[in-house]
Amino acid sequence: MGNLIKKKKRGFTLIEVLVSIAIFSIMSIPVSMMVISGVKNSKSGEYKQKAAAISQQIIEELKSNNAVSASNSNKIELRSGSLDAVPATTGHNIRFSKTNINVDTKNSLTADVTFERRNLEYNNRSIENTVAYDLTIEMNKDTINVIKADKSHKLIPIVIGSDFEIINNPNNGDNDNIKLVWKNRNDLTEIGSYKRISDSSGITNSGKIKIVSGDNTDNIFLENNLTNPLQIYVFSGNDSKVNNFTYSNGLVQLYEDNLNPPTGEDLNNNGVYDITVKIYKNENSSNEVKVYEVSTALSLVR
Repeated sequence: MGNLIKKKKRGFTLIEVLVSIAIFSIMSIPVSMMVISGVKNSKSGEYKQKAAAISQQIIEELKSNNAVSASNSNKIELRSGSLDAVPATTGHNIRFSKTNINVDTKNSLTADVTFERRNLEYNNRSIENTVAYDLTIEMNKDTINVIKADKSHKLIPIVIGSDFEIINNPNNGDNDNIKLVWKNRNDLTEIGSYKRISDSSGITNSGKIKIVSGDNTDNIFLENNLTNPLQIYVFSGNDSKVNNFTYSNGLVQLYEDNLNPPTGEDLNNNGVYDITVKIYKNENSSNEVKVYEVSTALSLVR
């Protein structure tokens, strides 16, 4: 038999083991970081989803007629808490606010909520003969009579279930125009587009409209896309009803028979309300992180 060559089985030396451990440790650090980051991102995404759902629920509650009707009181009740009446900010005449509302105990989520109505500027009505109106709108029982500056007019049948909207300088290329539309929840139906008049120097009016109230209580929405204010002059007859005015954009000045705007119980609740909801995750007693924020403007009618 030939000589057998015996090979000795050789194990790892201590140095080799230590080097292997070091290499494995170095390689596992970024993997561990990725896993931890993935878990954190997953949790963060979960919190944002919950916060978005909570915010939408609060907004839907505030959209309800109960919230609008309650805006004459000192408190608005929500499922998760209540908003308290506080001094209004610039450009608003009603404000309700509450911080640190506990909206999700399990996930330590709290909410800051503000609900405030934009201010509609009231003025004493000017003498009729001193104003050059772009349009005169007579609100009748079954029709609206639209009278242009040249005295030509058009009778428009009232659309049952729709509100009347005046849009000054629409954002669709109709510059120097006033557009009248019927507005409902589904769409807008255009009534007509009317050119604003110019003065002797060729400067176009910023929008001056005379409205004669009729037999109905009409909801009239106002939108102004110019820098200068849209001016609405309201005249009422002996048997006319009070119109509800709501504005959604830009500056609007309302001139009525009243020397002072309505207050207290007589204050019209209709209007454009700015709503802001901020959701926070409370990490501990001294640290909270904002996970979601949403702001929206809603035109609400009681």
